[in-house]
Amino acid sequence: MLSKKKVASLILASLMVAGAFAGCGGNKDDDNSRGGSNPGSQGSSNTGSQGGSTTHYGPENTDLSDEATNGVIKLKVWGSQADQDILKKLCTDFAKEYEEGKSYKFEFEYGVVGEPDAQKTITGDPDAAADVFAFANDQFDLLLDGGYLAKVIRNKDEIIAANDEGSVASVTDNGVLYAYPLTSDNGYFLYYDKSKLTEDDVKSWESIVSKCDTNGWKYHMNLIDNGWYLAGFFIGAGAQIIPSTDNKTNDVEFGKYPDVAEYLRTFVQGANYLNGDDNLVEAGFKDGTLACAVSGTWAAEAFEGALGDNLGATKLPTFTTTKATYQTGSFGGYKLIGVNAYSKVGGAAACLAEYLSSESSQAYRFEQKGYGPSNKNVQASDAVKANAPLAALGAQSAYSVPQRGVANAFWSASNAFSQAIKDPANTKTTQELLDAYVAGCKEA
Repeated sequence: MLSKKKVASLILASLMVAGAFAGCGGNKDDDNSRGGSNPGSQGSSNTGSQGGSTTHYGPENTDLSDEATNGVIKLKVWGSQADQDILKKLCTDFAKEYEEGKSYKFEFEYGVVGEPDAQKTITGDPDAAADVFAFANDQFDLLLDGGYLAKVIRNKDEIIAANDEGSVASVTDNGVLYAYPLTSDNGYFLYYDKSKLTEDDVKSWESIVSKCDTNGWKYHMNLIDNGWYLAGFFIGAGAQIIPSTDNKTNDVEFGKYPDVAEYLRTFVQGANYLNGDDNLVEAGFKDGTLACAVSGTWAAEAFEGALGDNLGATKLPTFTTTKATYQTGSFGGYKLIGVNAYSKVGGAAACLAEYLSSESSQAYRFEQKGYGPSNKNVQASDAVKANAPLAALGAQSAYSVPQRGVANAFWSASNAFSQAIKDPANTKTTQELLDAYVAGCKEA
């Protein structure tokens, strides 16, 4: 596997930064509707320009002067601690392009609020929150329902066309786009030791388990107390998790698949099954006791350090129950850029959000951090294709579903079910355990 630094430098050379941000403008007569089911309740003084014009504006003819105070447009921007250097660089580049020939300047206030914390921080005090912020897609429905997301109107069609379907679907409600796709890399797939398993071996869990049992190697998937991974088997069989309407409970179709539940019970009680975090996986790859593991792109560097050129990556294997052969599914996770519906500089915020999530910006994020792009042109670049984990995630994406509307009851019920099926002494039938799982998802 090539280092991401070595392969990523190919991207930026092929992109023209100046043309990547066309379409930002300020039409004060355009719609500035807020997202959510109760937009009328938002007492914001935002008169910004989230415009609905068909005219495409570039930095050279964008006029945001109405949003300037004493010649300055102040923008508050939130991102994770790890992304602060990237944010500052891209915001500086944005200012250089959008200030040229204008009577105003930009000032940025940076806040360290990571994607997992954005929703609860914004809802605490939306007027004091960032104008532009990064968030994870599992927070989308809460942000939308609360009316905290400004609609993406300017260049909506171009943004939709530029990004992959999953990332767009994760922030679309009733045909309306409410955020800017940024990454398409928060999912999981299979890592394996190529000195132990072949490309044919990793096509099915049955062949993996058989070879591991023969040789005394471990196989890993973090299914115990982790519904994010556990759901993948039911998703692969075709079961749906009905998005929560109360943010507390879920209806699930898992009860239709007792064969999958029985398969899982056997799987986690296997003699060489390993459950645990990425540190345990890294140690197993290092000492040679582990043949394969399910994880995500965040673990690539550590696993490559453990296995070097023997590290392989591919989509998840198939599994065969008493009824059918299924492709193991997964949740697909995305990071997005949102514009605060309470922002008093909504036009500038929309321009910046589009800039931060543009093709060139996504390419730069990949170059610097190895983040998986949602932009289809960047995904198709030689550099991204040469990144084995991202290629594996891309292959798995065809079998993933966006994580939306999954409530706390689902995670609690998944934990209880996983604990039950791993216990050989549990005398309840698999159907009884599955029925309790489904019922638990409905209990607040």
